[in-house]
Amino acid sequence: MKTGHCLTGQYLAWTTRRPDAACWWCQYSIQTREHLFKNCPQWRCQQKTLWTTVLKETKKLPGPTRGRDRTEIAELLADERCSQAVLDFLANTDVRPTGGRRGRRRGQ
Repeated sequence: MKTGHCLTGQYLAWTTRRPDAACWWCQYSIQTREHLFKNCPQWRCQQKTLWTTVLKETKKLPGPTRGRDRTEIAELLADERCSQAVLDFLANTDVRPTGGRRGRRRGQ
C-alpha cells in the first residue's frame, strides 16, 4: 500500500485488470489511496476518526504534525506515529491492500 501497488481502481486499471479507474464504492472517476483515505463518502466516518487520531498522535511526539489537508498518503503511511491509526482505519473499512472487494463494483 505504501508504494501505491495496492488494489485501488487506479492501480487495477493500470495493470489492465479493470477497464477503468473509478471508485467502486462511490463511482468517483479515479479511486486512489488519497481518495480512499480522505474523500470517499463511503468511509467518511472512519476517515474522520483516522485523521483525528493522526493529529492527536503526531502532536504528542517529535516530528511534523500530520493533518488531513496537509499530509500526503505516502507520508501518512511512512510515519510510525500514524501506524496504529492507519491499521485501525483498514480494520474498520474494506479499504485493504489485498482485501475488500478486490476491484469489483457494487453488485458484481
